[in-house]
Amino acid sequence: MIIQQVDLLRNFNCYMVLEGFKEPKVFFTALIAVVACILLLNAILVGVWIYWRSLPKFQPHENAILFAPHYNLDCAKLVYSIYEGFVYELERRNPRGTIRPVFLPSNRTVKNSEEAHKVLLSTGARLIVYGVIDEGTVEGQKVKGFKTISFTMKHRALHPLEQRAVAEDIGSALAYRAFIVKGDNSFIENDVVTNNMTEVALFFVALALTHKD
Repeated sequence: MIIQQVDLLRNFNCYMVLEGFKEPKVFFTALIAVVACILLLNAILVGVWIYWRSLPKFQPHENAILFAPHYNLDCAKLVYSIYEGFVYELERRNPRGTIRPVFLPSNRTVKNSEEAHKVLLSTGARLIVYGVIDEGTVEGQKVKGFKTISFTMKHRALHPLEQRAVAEDIGSALAYRAFIVKGDNSFIENDVVTNNMTEVALFFVALALTHKD
């Protein structure tokens, strides 16, 4: 009989403990959910902040040229090879260092003119070079380089009379320029690509400085 009473009391006590913790469980669950949401929001805000902070800032006198091609990881070696040649040519032709080339990180590649304008405004750079770099085969011959290439410069608003002259100058600067390396003479033509990119980039920087704000 004594054992039965102990069992009843024990069961009763357990029941009371479970009942007493029903409401706190709901409270703690809600609290955990709120804390998780706050942490997630903070993580998103920090991620956005880091994303935008990854863009460098430049002073007007630095005349920065941003290199921001779009490419697959398979072409990373080719991309860096083109950029290294570009930097070498800029340093050779600009010994005083008045022009600063910068390779934007892969998460900051530029795909269109709208993105290019936003990056120029937020960084203060003079020029951004972007496009699609890829490797492939054309008519049975291996080719690699820029499938498309664009140069976007920061300048003041042009008068309608100036626009035609600037458009003609740009057309002349880009005419007959090769930005693709052919497999047969890759070493020679790689120099041609970097030389062409450097000459066009310097032309656009000069044009931007001529029509700066």
